[in-house]
Formats: sequence, C-alpha cells, structure tokens
Amino acid sequence: MAEAELRSEGEVLFPRGFVTPKVGPHQTYGFMPGKIYGEEASLVMRDSLLKTDEPNIEYITALSSDHKRLFIVLLNDVNQPLKSTLFWM
Repeated sequence: MAEAELRSEGEVLFPRGFVTPKVGPHQTYGFMPGKIYGEEASLVMRDSLLKTDEPNIEYITALSSDHKRLFIVLLNDVNQPLKSTLFWM
C-alpha cells in the first residue's frame, strides 16, 4: 500500500491502522474506505479475484463506493517495462 501511495504521488491512498501483534507492530489497511485518484473506494482483498501470468507484477483491487467500478492498481516490481495478461477467476 505504501508503494502504491508513493508511486502515485498520493493519488492511491488508504488510511492505516495500527496493530501490536506478538512479533512487532504492523500497519493494517481495509478498515475504512480510501481514495483512488479522488474517488472513494474500499479495498477488496481476495486471492481468487484475478491472476497475472507475470510474477513481477503485484496488484491492489478496490471497489468504488457506488459498487459500479472495480479499480485494479498494478505495480511493476522490476525496473523495466513488462507485459502481462490478467485472468479473471
């Protein structure tokens, strides 16, 4: 989440919470809606939602507050252009 916020210059932003588990502090996400380029959206975290054939691409998914749009934020983990196919599960 922090990487998406940094790369988008704050345009992909979700509020953070704080949890203190046994192994140390962590920031949590998904308890409140955030914003994707000015539009309110809630995180959708389902492993079975989509898949990519490129292991160097990570993704974040969020649903608009009116439930009419699904946002997919793709993050390239390497410093070169990549091509990939997204598969809906």
